[in-house]
Amino acid sequence: MRAARESFIKPFSENLREEKTGFRKVSVGSFLPDLPPEVRLQSISLSACQVLSVVVVVVVVVVGVVVLAVVVVVVVVVVLVEVVVVAVAVTVLLVEIVVPLVVAKVIHWQ
Repeated sequence: MRAARESFIKPFSENLREEKTGFRKVSVGSFLPDLPPEVRLQSISLSACQVLSVVVVVVVVVVGVVVLAVVVVVVVVVVLVEVVVVAVAVTVLLVEIVVPLVVAKVIHWQ
């Protein structure tokens, strides 16, 4: 068990060496398998596609949030306009119907 563990750790520990600065240098190539350059380029383009898809998703979400905000503002404005229209209608009703009736009653009582 110990031999298997040491055989696994040995390639990594050989690539780690301390310098006078106290930092360890890590060879990036030691962590990558020996792949032909074509495969490495394909993996790079795949990650670029993944980045592009994430950017597209973020843009779609941002546009959706903006559209939703515009719809909410439009609905609020429409509701406020309807409230004003109802208030004006009630005022007109009071002025044209209730006020003449009150005036007629006052005149009748005198």
